Amino acid sequence: MASFSLYVPADNDLAQVKIVRDGGYLALLVPPIYLAVHRLWFALAVYLGGVLAILLAGAFIGQAPALFLTGLASLYVWLEGGELRRRTLERSGWVEFGPVNASGRAEAELRLVALAERQMKESMFGKPVADAIEPGPVAA
Repeated sequence: MASFSLYVPADNDLAQVKIVRDGGYLALLVPPIYLAVHRLWFALAVYLGGVLAILLAGAFIGQAPALFLTGLASLYVWLEGGELRRRTLERSGWVEFGPVNASGRAEAELRLVALAERQMKESMFGKPVADAIEPGPVAA
């Protein structure tokens, strides 16, 4: 199962939800394209600057260590790409609706609806759903 984070705009419009998935092989194989597709411009500039510095240093340290360091940079983007996207959304005013574990994007959207219904019931009763349903007196 994959881990997803669900983000909604500040006005809680569930029609405009953004789903951020952790990981993704595009981030591991071609990090510049991953960063550009998700509009992470500052991270892209830092990545390209770092890879350029590694390649220039490759003349002094050798090709094998330079290739290894470039692979580590790709691994970092793969591991932290979702977190970079989350922080960018939060800076843009989006609010995290909640984390979801699901097998795919469609299941994550279904779980979003279930989570929204539960939070709506909690806000109506003013307490968690399990506590909101209090047993009444038993008829004898």
